[in-house]
Amino acid sequence: MKSVLTTIACVAGGLVAGWWLPLPSPVHFTGSTSSDTMHSAGRSRLVRWQELCSLLASEDELANYRLQSATTLSGLLGSLRQASGFGSIDAERLVAMDPAAAMEQILNDPSLFAHAGYVAEAWARRDPQAAIRFLRQKTSYAAESCLCKALAVAYVSEPRLVGETLRAKGRRWQARNLEELFSQSSSMRLGPPPPPAKETDDPFANAGDESDYKTVRFGEKILDCLADDALREQARACWKRSDADDTPAEPKPDPPLDLANLSRDRQWTDSSWDKLRGLWKEHPEDTLAEVVAKGNYSARECLMDEYVAAFPNDPAKWPDGFIQLEESMAKLEVVPARPPSSMGNNCVLYGPVAADWIARQPLALQRAWSPTFTETWARGKPEEAIQWALGLPPGANGSLAAQRGLVVWAHREPLKAAGYVEALPPGGFRESAISNTAAVWWSVDPSGAKTWLATLPESPGKTRALERVN
Repeated sequence: MKSVLTTIACVAGGLVAGWWLPLPSPVHFTGSTSSDTMHSAGRSRLVRWQELCSLLASEDELANYRLQSATTLSGLLGSLRQASGFGSIDAERLVAMDPAAAMEQILNDPSLFAHAGYVAEAWARRDPQAAIRFLRQKTSYAAESCLCKALAVAYVSEPRLVGETLRAKGRRWQARNLEELFSQSSSMRLGPPPPPAKETDDPFANAGDESDYKTVRFGEKILDCLADDALREQARACWKRSDADDTPAEPKPDPPLDLANLSRDRQWTDSSWDKLRGLWKEHPEDTLAEVVAKGNYSARECLMDEYVAAFPNDPAKWPDGFIQLEESMAKLEVVPARPPSSMGNNCVLYGPVAADWIARQPLALQRAWSPTFTETWARGKPEEAIQWALGLPPGANGSLAAQRGLVVWAHREPLKAAGYVEALPPGGFRESAISNTAAVWWSVDPSGAKTWLATLPESPGKTRALERVN
């Protein structure tokens, strides 16, 4: 599925937070229940992978996975309330189950209103007469909007039905919904819908719908169904505005770079960001002086990101790199949000040299950098990294950073990590460490994790761990 890669990338963070977050509801997976299939090696791998996703995924990812896994109307609608993603395939699944019941619930549930239009369009593609007949009987504004979308889709296959519906609704309804009727465009599948997804041992199979769509809207003849000439002129005006919106705009010269008014909210659309980065690469000292003198916080923050991204890859050059980074921080008065290892370059900070520098920096930098840095360092020297994190001052995210390092260690060497956890002094950190270590160990060796838990005395950490692995 689409979120698998994100899930794997977020494993460490999800595990560390697991002690404080409520346990997600278990995900129920469906498919063949025959003995041979359920106990095949491939099926076991798939079930194990699915269970691992349910344990480690973030709440948004888990909600989207429940949406994809639901096989009943109530289950699909229930998952839809929590999921952040919803597309044409999900709408078609609802319509294939029971379109009238699905639309009835959606129209009466404010948390589902946003998806009503997708379902109306999918229903109109599958059965335009039933969709329009159902929606014509509803009187809410949400239902009116859905009827407009259904009419636009149905016009391709049922133009007479669409015309009859518009006439029957009368002038007041036409005037109220004219903008939505004549300014929207709908998508129509060019080919047949894809076959239902089949169960497979490959979790990345059936990841998307590769069908082609075309854009459709009312034809000129539909204007005859409107009540009078005034509405027809308004409808034509809607078409003209839509055509103008679809016409590519003439390229305009870039505005002058305004350092005092740059906004991070526009960093993906405003060419000023690229211009600022280009100036810094060509004239770093002059650009730095200009930003320090005239730039707002967003401009200084952007330039600080560039200094972090330019940090040297060679550990032999790190001492000089830290000096330059520290000088840039002082001039820009900005604390970098993350260490170089998260900036997309090749540098990966680890070891005592970087640790000593971080420990000398302001608390804000320690708090921002310590989790990622500890996690990276723990790949080679886990105990050393964890001990460093635990020695950070209050407010520096030391406990969180240590748990992140422990997660990495438990995944690579669960026995050694478990021994370290057992030797920890009593307290909240130890209880969280038990829970996190067991959960990571279970993801690679369930029986080993449960055997280890059985040897531990009863404690809140053990209780939480058993909840997470069961």
